[in-house]
Amino acid sequence: MKRKLFSVYLSRNVRLPLLARPALLRSSFLRSAVAALIGCVALGTLTAPGSALAASVQYQLASVDVELNDSGLGLQLFADTSVLDTSVFTLDDFQSKELSAFKVGTTESGIDFDDLFPRSITATFTFAAPGDAQAVVKGKSFGQIAFFQGFGIVKWGLPDLVYTPDATFLVGLSDTKFELGDDKFKKSKKTKGGSSLVNVKIKQLKSKAPAPVPEPASVALLLIGGAVVGLGIRRGRTRIEK
Repeated sequence: MKRKLFSVYLSRNVRLPLLARPALLRSSFLRSAVAALIGCVALGTLTAPGSALAASVQYQLASVDVELNDSGLGLQLFADTSVLDTSVFTLDDFQSKELSAFKVGTTESGIDFDDLFPRSITATFTFAAPGDAQAVVKGKSFGQIAFFQGFGIVKWGLPDLVYTPDATFLVGLSDTKFELGDDKFKKSKKTKGGSSLVNVKIKQLKSKAPAPVPEPASVALLLIGGAVVGLGIRRGRTRIEK
């Protein structure tokens, strides 16, 4: 009897936590939970995959400029940019495309001691799309001798990270090994010594996704879920105050 009277006294005069009131837990708390679940479903519908897919981005190279260092020690080089591939292509996120960029080579017919020293080389790419972007890739050229044969090498540095309003992408170049020139190549009108093709690789990292457009039914479901959540919270407060 004393325990029952004490319980009645607590329920009327002391505001117990929500977990200590089973009736309130079964009514307003469960209603609020269901309403919150409806709201989450509505929000998930608004941001579901497919409503804001990453867009494909169009690319096109306009030109390439190769800067050679002709002073000091090192292998004498030349570059031929007429082989640049200016075709139009599209990429999605994490897709890549490899194109011909230019040819690099040397007119020297032999490797001397001074040709073993590195020389700087820089390639600057200008894009017609996207957004008149530019990429700069730097490298080093030098001569080598192996098995009594000489050849030239160009090693490129890290790819250039390019930011545009449409996409973020990488532009890198492939390392190149080319043979030396000789008298026959020097006299030829078609080529100026030994040369090799350099390929450029473009990799898209992230495109600017279009803003998602919610459907009318999704908006209505989200509003209903929010209204039910608010009503459940209001009823729960009213019962706690009583």
